[in-house]
Amino acid sequence: MTRLTCLFLLALIGVSLSLTGSATAQGLPNGTLEVAYRQRQDGKLSDSLHLVTLGCFNDHCTLRTVTLNQCGEVGSPIFVEDTTTATRLNVVELSRTALTETDKFARIATHRGVILAEEQESVSHLKYQFTYLGRPQPDTARAHRLRNTFFFSSTVGFSGAMVKSSDIVGKILSVELVPIKAPLGFGAISLTCPVLFRTLPQQ
Repeated sequence: MTRLTCLFLLALIGVSLSLTGSATAQGLPNGTLEVAYRQRQDGKLSDSLHLVTLGCFNDHCTLRTVTLNQCGEVGSPIFVEDTTTATRLNVVELSRTALTETDKFARIATHRGVILAEEQESVSHLKYQFTYLGRPQPDTARAHRLRNTFFFSSTVGFSGAMVKSSDIVGKILSVELVPIKAPLGFGAISLTCPVLFRTLPQQ
């Protein structure tokens, strides 16, 4: 683990502690935040692409990650990998909530336009920091019977990190999550291996 990576992870932990102490009693905004990123390990960016979506309504949140281009053998087709963590938690107390039988949990804090989300699995720990803009939409909240009238309007910043235990190399690995940027917030990216989808059998 490089000194720069260690400093990056410590900075994220520091943000986590500061958010834990100042989570707002008004709860999380409603809506979704979405970011595409690559993983950077030992200075090298991954070919794989990851789309993470945080959706929150009435303080009940879902973190969903779709992975593309995580190729095996050169040119071999792969399935899209889709993982979802649903969480119900008390935003003020930041309670740690068991989510599945695999000991996976998530927690979320928010303060002044920043949301920090964490996911923990048996061998990996991920942190995501979203910076967002929002606005009140009382009519929309009333129509959908939502307590909080504040909604996300756009994602303006993102950083993240993953720490995982690797049995293959026999050590702890640290990975930086690097957001993909493009004009107007939309980018076309070519894949290096075909994508497999489940389809109906051809008659």
